[in-house]
Amino acid sequence: MPSPTDDDTCPPETLAMLYRVLDESLNTIGDGDQLRSDWRDELRIRLAEVIMAEFEKGARDPHLLRRMALTSVALDYIGKTGSH
Repeated sequence: MPSPTDDDTCPPETLAMLYRVLDESLNTIGDGDQLRSDWRDELRIRLAEVIMAEFEKGARDPHLLRRMALTSVALDYIGKTGSH
């Protein structure tokens, strides 16, 4: 399966979809005015890591990719805070 970072095999529309999923995921959590810039950058990286990992495993549905990324970030937060 082609990797989205492989310019020879990943079409531009796929990259555009992945960027949209990332932006929509970040905007679901809060807009730029609501998040500190350092935390926003860390969050963007974490969301991108999850989206890319799931894409490489075969996920192609943008809604599913966004849900997976948001779920993973929520679970990370719960794990760090010890909340249930």
